[in-house]
Amino acid sequence: MAELETAVQIYADVQQSLDVNKSLPWQLCIDALKTAWRLIDLPETQQFLDDYLYKVIHIVTIQSPSKLGTFEKNVMEESIFITMSVLVKLLPNKPSHIATLVRLFDASIPFYHGSKVGYTFTPGFPAVRLHAAKRFTEQDGFASLVLAMQHASFAWPGGEALLVVLKILNIGEVLALLDNNIKAELISIIMKLLLNLPDEQLRRENTDVLNNMLHATSGICKHLAAIGMHEYVEKFRVFWFENTFKFMNSGSLVMKLFAWEQLNDLILEAKHTRPLASSYIVEGSGTAFVNGVYTMVPKPMNNNTLNNTNDDALTYTKAATAPHMPLLTLFRCTMRTKAKWWFISQADLEKPGTDKDIDFYLHKSTAEDEREPPSRGWTRINPGINLVGIDPPPVFKRGELILAPGTTRESYFDYKLLDLCEKNNLLNNIFGPSIHREIVSRSGRLLLFLVEYDNLKKEDLQLIWKAAMQNNEVDIVDEIFTLLVPLVPYLSNDLVEGLMGLAVEALRQGEHYAKVAQFVEKFAMDNFKHVGNLLTQFASVQLLSLVWEVYRDAQFDTLKSTHVLQDLLSFCLSQRGGVDMVIQRISDCRDALAGFAEQDNVSKHNGKAVDEAAVGRVIRALGFLVSKHTSAHMVIQLEQEGLVTCLVVEIERYVLCARARLGAGTLDLVSYSMQLSDRLDILQRFYSINIGVSMSFGDLQILSTLLSQSALEVEAFFAFLKSCTKTVLSMDVALQVFQELICSPEIDWSKCGDEAFECFSAYYCELEGNSVQFPVGTALPPKLGLDTLWRLALNIQTPLA
Repeated sequence: MAELETAVQIYADVQQSLDVNKSLPWQLCIDALKTAWRLIDLPETQQFLDDYLYKVIHIVTIQSPSKLGTFEKNVMEESIFITMSVLVKLLPNKPSHIATLVRLFDASIPFYHGSKVGYTFTPGFPAVRLHAAKRFTEQDGFASLVLAMQHASFAWPGGEALLVVLKILNIGEVLALLDNNIKAELISIIMKLLLNLPDEQLRRENTDVLNNMLHATSGICKHLAAIGMHEYVEKFRVFWFENTFKFMNSGSLVMKLFAWEQLNDLILEAKHTRPLASSYIVEGSGTAFVNGVYTMVPKPMNNNTLNNTNDDALTYTKAATAPHMPLLTLFRCTMRTKAKWWFISQADLEKPGTDKDIDFYLHKSTAEDEREPPSRGWTRINPGINLVGIDPPPVFKRGELILAPGTTRESYFDYKLLDLCEKNNLLNNIFGPSIHREIVSRSGRLLLFLVEYDNLKKEDLQLIWKAAMQNNEVDIVDEIFTLLVPLVPYLSNDLVEGLMGLAVEALRQGEHYAKVAQFVEKFAMDNFKHVGNLLTQFASVQLLSLVWEVYRDAQFDTLKSTHVLQDLLSFCLSQRGGVDMVIQRISDCRDALAGFAEQDNVSKHNGKAVDEAAVGRVIRALGFLVSKHTSAHMVIQLEQEGLVTCLVVEIERYVLCARARLGAGTLDLVSYSMQLSDRLDILQRFYSINIGVSMSFGDLQILSTLLSQSALEVEAFFAFLKSCTKTVLSMDVALQVFQELICSPEIDWSKCGDEAFECFSAYYCELEGNSVQFPVGTALPPKLGLDTLWRLALNIQTPLA
C-alpha cells in the first residue's frame, strides 16, 4: 500500500513538472520509469504511462549532447532501456504507444545524432540507439509490435513512423537477432497497410518518405530471400506494382507523378533481374566484319547459376569466320574515371582492356546499361579514344537466354510486369481522357519496355496518336510527339508503317496539318539523331514519304518552321533509300506538270483554269529536289525520261497564261517575274550538275522566241542565258547561242537592260578566252559581235551599258 502511494506521488510529481514547469528533473525521470516498470500492471501505472510516457521520452531525447554530463548521460541511457522493456509489455494491447517506440528508434533525435550550436558540432551517441534496438529485439519486442499492428484499435501511424521502424529492421545486427517469421509477418503487415491506405490519408504523405519505405521494404524482402524465404522477393514486386497502380489512381497529382516514377523503377528492376543472354546478334554496323553473333565466354558457376558478382568479367566473342578476320570481343570495361563502358574491340591477347586493344565502337553506359550490352546508342567517336569503326554504328539484339535451373521464361519478373501492365491497361491510363503532360513525360520508359518485348500494338499507337490529334493543349501535344519520335527507331517495320499511316491520314483531314508538321519537326531534334538511328531502309523511306507529304502540302508556307522541315527533308533524302526517292519524286513532279499542261489545253474549251497555286507547289518541290539532291548520273536518266521537255512546255504554258492574267489585272509583274525565274532556275541548276550534259540549242531557241514580247521577259531570258555560260552549255552550243540568239538582228535592244548587257559581255569574254577550243578560222570575238555591241551600247539606256 505504501509502495502504491509512493508511486502515485511520483506520477503526480512528473505530471506537475511536465504540465506546469515544462521540465523534468533527471532523478525524477528515472525514478518514475523504474517505478512504472516495477508496477506496470497497476491501473494507476497504466494510466500514467498512457498519459505521460511519450512526454517523458520526448523531453529526455531532445536534450543536446553538449549539455550532458556523465550522470545525465547515464540517466538517459537507463531511461531508454527501461522504456524499451515497458513498451514490450504495453504494445500488444495498446498500439498508441508505437509513437514512443518510433521516438526511441529515430536516428535523427539530438541524443543519437548530435547537435550543432553555431559552428560547433557535438556528436551524439548512436551506439545507444543500436543497443536499445538490440535489447528490444532480444525481449521479443517486434513480436509485441506485430500484435500491436494487428490490434483492432491500431491506426495508421504515418509514413515517417513506419520508415523509422523499417530503418531499424534493415540494420544487420538487428536482423540477425530477429526471428525470421516475425520479420516476414511484420513486413507483410506494412505492405498490407500501404495497399489499404485510403486516398485521403495517402495524399498527406511525403513521396520521399514513401519512396524510402519501399526501398527499405525491398531490402528486408531481399534479406528474407537470402535466408531461404525466396517467395518474399516476388511478393514484394507484386506489392510494389499493385501499390504503384493504387497511387496512379489517387486524386493527388503529386501521388500520380510519384507512381509513374515508381513504374520506371519497376521496369529497371525487371531489366536488372531478367535472364542474361548467352549471345548477342550484332547488325547494321558500317564495319561489315563486326556484324554477326557474339557468344558469351563461360564464367565460373555458383550454385548452378551464372556467377555475376564481377560484371567486368562478362564478355562475348565473335570467332573469326575467315583467315584475315580478327577475333572480336564485346566486353565492359571500368574506365579510370570509374565509369563503366561497353566496347567492341579486337582485344590484345595478353592485356585485354588496355590501350593495346583495337577499338571499333563504344557505348558510354549509364547504371541502367551496365549489366548487359545496350541495344542502341553505340558510337565510333569519342575524344581521347581512337575508334576505328565506320558509320553507322551497330544495333544489338539479345539471343538465346540463360534460365536458372527449375525456372521458365514466364517465371521472371519482366514477363510478369508486362502482364500486369496489360491487365491494368496502363496506356489508357496515360493517354485516356485524364491525360496530363507530366504523366506523359514520365511514360517513355514504359513504351520502350513494351517495344523491346514486342508488346506495343498498332491499336496502342492509334490510342497515343488519337490523344494528340484530339487534344487542344499545345503542351500535351508537344509532349506526346516528344515521346513518340525517339520511339520510332525501336519500332518494327509494321509499327512504323502504322504510325506513319496515321500521320498521313491526319494530313488528309486538313485541320490536323499543323500537328503533323509539329510531329515531323521533332525528327530534326539533336541534329537529326532520331533519323540517323532508324534501323531499316523501310523505316527511313516511310519517314521520308511523310516529310515529303508535309512539304508538298498547300499549308506548308503557313508554318513558322519551314527551314527546319526543309533541312529535315534534305537529311532524309541523304539516308538509305533517298536516291531512289529523289528520282521517283522528280518523276512525280514531271508527271504533274504534264498533267497541268494537258489540263490547260482542255481548259481552253471548258473554261476551267489550271490551279496555279498547285502548279507553284510542284515547281517549288522540283526546284528543291534538283538544287539539293540531284546527282550527275541522275541528270542523264531524267533528261532521257523527258524532264527538260516537260519543263520547257511548262514555261511556255505559264508565260501564255500569265500574259492573259496580266491583261485581266489578276497578276502583278513582280509575281510574274518571280514565278518565271523559278522555272528558268530549275533548268539552269539541272544542267549545271553534270557538265558533260549540255542543254540543246533547240530548247534555247524555243525560250528565246517565247520570251521576247516584253522587257520583263527579255531580261529574264538574258539573265537565264548569262547563268548558263560556264556549266550548262558546251562551247559549240555557247558559240551558236552567241551568233544566232544574242547577236540576232531581230533583238530590240531598247527593251533590254543591264541583264542583257551582262549576258552579252559574259559570252563575249568566255568565247574569246576559249578560242583555242575551236578550229582555226572560226569566227569568234573580238571581231564577232562588234556590230551587236554598238547596237547594244546605243539602245540600252542604263549607266552600265
